Amino acid sequence: MAMITKEQRKGFIRKIIDETRKNGRLTVRDACEILGMNRDAVQRYFNMAADSGQVIRHKKSGLFPDYRATINFDLQRYTSKKGAK
Repeated sequence: MAMITKEQRKGFIRKIIDETRKNGRLTVRDACEILGMNRDAVQRYFNMAADSGQVIRHKKSGLFPDYRATINFDLQRYTSKKGAK
């Protein structure tokens, strides 16, 4: 297996941040498909992206561009569950 360079790592993190901003949310599963990587590698890059402060990691729901998006996601999820009862 070839070693990943620092530039490649930055490129993966940049791609994750860009996709999160473009789509409003990015899950590990989606990122695995986009980057062609396994879950462990993507989760490491998710943590690095969140540590950069440019995106927010929200529980196990994925990455979001900002806190407002996490609130909207939780509200939508809560109201859809409550309405199903």
